[in-house]
Amino acid sequence: MMKSSIALCIAALACTSTSSPLLDNLDKRQSTTWTYTCSSSAPPANFKAFNLPGCAAQLTFDKDRYIGVQWNFEATYTDGSRIEHKPFGSTNFGVSDTFYPYPGNNFLTAYPGNSAFTAVHEFGNVCKSGQAPVSWRFFTTSANSACSAARYRFTTGQIAAANSATRPSKVSGVSLRRVNDAGDFQASWGAVASAAAYSVIVQYPTGTDEVGNPYTNVRGARVQGKTTQTIATTTRRSDVNRQVVVHAVNAQGVWSLTTDVQPIAARW
Repeated sequence: MMKSSIALCIAALACTSTSSPLLDNLDKRQSTTWTYTCSSSAPPANFKAFNLPGCAAQLTFDKDRYIGVQWNFEATYTDGSRIEHKPFGSTNFGVSDTFYPYPGNNFLTAYPGNSAFTAVHEFGNVCKSGQAPVSWRFFTTSANSACSAARYRFTTGQIAAANSATRPSKVSGVSLRRVNDAGDFQASWGAVASAAAYSVIVQYPTGTDEVGNPYTNVRGARVQGKTTQTIATTTRRSDVNRQVVVHAVNAQGVWSLTTDVQPIAARW
């Protein structure tokens, strides 16, 4: 019982108090300088935080396909307290993952070509005593020892939360069809009035595992000024459907809700 009480107390301090020894030690261990030696990938950038109606929040940032880096998110409130929040998680390839580099790639330009993308993380119940966070911090709690020092951790400074954010409508009318024997598939969708751009993400097979199931990957593009995009999926595993999701982003940088968008499939 005593151990449980101590554990709960420590957890509470870590979540709510800026003077917590755990948080102080965390701050001392982390660096605001990005270090990653495995490749010439782009460093994380363009960190944004949006407070949305109903005590929801959306956090976004640009990153590359880092190996073995776990991202975490901590909110700061008007009273100075700090609470770590976990984003919505899903196996849907249209939802950004906080660890694996492939799911949820809202590409900056296109892939293949540019491997950097925008990660979009959705949060619920982020208010404290009815008040939304005033800022957020993005930080890592794991790093691949082959890519940086074993004890290295990265943190941003405090990212101010925007309170006047408006989420664009979800993209509707999405379809996908094969356009040639080379494996190119064309995605089409209906225009969203407030969209500044769209992210088109196509999942396609890349091979076969030892029991016959397909390995998959994603390709896609950031699209402006049109509502169609052709994505090359190769001719591998023509017996496996290709799937697509399309998200919209407005000029403020807020994305349409990504967590409940179901992929649209197309046969070869």
